[in-house]
Amino acid sequence: MQITKIESLPDIDKIHRSSGIKDFDRITGGLKKGGLTLFVVEHGVGLRYVPFLDQIAINLSLKGLGVARLRSVGSTLLEDYEFLKRYEGIYFYKPESWITWRLERLFPSTEEYRKFLETIRKDKSDLMEFSLMESRKEYLSFLERLRKKHSAVVEFLGLDTFEILYGAENTLKLLDEAITRALENNEILIAVAKRGMRSIEMLTQLAAAYFVFKDILGNLFIYGEQPRTGLYNISSDEKGIHLTAVV
Repeated sequence: MQITKIESLPDIDKIHRSSGIKDFDRITGGLKKGGLTLFVVEHGVGLRYVPFLDQIAINLSLKGLGVARLRSVGSTLLEDYEFLKRYEGIYFYKPESWITWRLERLFPSTEEYRKFLETIRKDKSDLMEFSLMESRKEYLSFLERLRKKHSAVVEFLGLDTFEILYGAENTLKLLDEAITRALENNEILIAVAKRGMRSIEMLTQLAAAYFVFKDILGNLFIYGEQPRTGLYNISSDEKGIHLTAVV
């Protein structure tokens, strides 16, 4: 999807930011500051959820915020480079100490790449623990640099990336740190989890709000678990994302 005519939407109120998607704001009341908004991706959705998050990121960047995005494994798109050129406030992050990122292109499929990372994590736990400490320092330095450029910074985290590399327990610890930052800075936090992750149940309990992307007969839908909403079909045009209620 090519978004060409998106316009920034004002915050809903003092405690909610607009998602930049009018239908989503109307249904949910917007994105709450100081907590985690979690998006769970069901099997079969593939990468079709990415433009939804892209529009949220664009809206925030147009408001002058910095957007720090750590993609899920396998979801880095060619459009990332266009984003870097068109939207100065959006930054895609790949930690230099995560050597495995550089190997992704050598594998014929995302699933084989995931299996490779699982093996590394089990057989080389000491190496991965060192990588975790180094990556954490790198990421915090990255956020600090963005805070010097922008009045506020919003994090977008692909949690499957954390779990594959460092396991479920460390994923929860890293997310808890991010939630603390969001609370201290009174800012929103966006995270993506994939169905089948070992930490999925705990992740949903940490979320102030969470929504599910679902494939039904080849079409993309979204619904809210917290707050509870109906089922909505996701469509798009040059102006962005639209949600249509399933009656």
